[in-house]
Amino acid sequence: MVNRYLEKSGKTIPTFPNQTPERDWCLNFIEGHKGNLSHRSCKNIKGVRAQKTDEGIIAYFENLEKSLEGIPPERVLNYDETNLSADPGNRKCIFRSGTKYPERVINSSETAVSVMFAITGNGETLPPYVIYKAERMYEQWTIGAPKSKRNGFKQRHFSKFTKGISRIIKNA
Repeated sequence: MVNRYLEKSGKTIPTFPNQTPERDWCLNFIEGHKGNLSHRSCKNIKGVRAQKTDEGIIAYFENLEKSLEGIPPERVLNYDETNLSADPGNRKCIFRSGTKYPERVINSSETAVSVMFAITGNGETLPPYVIYKAERMYEQWTIGAPKSKRNGFKQRHFSKFTKGISRIIKNA
């Protein structure tokens, strides 16, 4: 952070190797600004998500409201994917005191399992769909799952999922 500030402002600090302060300087800075900074665990998010603005979110919902005019709730479907993975490193970072949602932008390449959840506008929930990022699915992954749901699907079968969703909406 200090390095980026120095680069943007065009300042040079000769005592900082590569324009980056060393550990002792950082600890002293934190100590000197205790009232304004806090040391907290943060949530990892991708860079694309960090770039969203309040204006963009407001514009999205205004457009959505217009787009959904006259469409019955049972034909409106919301689905979301939840990524389950080994934690790529939940770290403690320094934030301004009072930061409600401390986040660290990180693009991780960890393998994971995703679960899709879907619900219609009138509250009907669809069974969850599991996406395994793997060439083949192992029997251990499906222990305890209902027999009809044991196959799950791989990432390449996502189009089948969306076609199934389309059929549900058309038949509503």
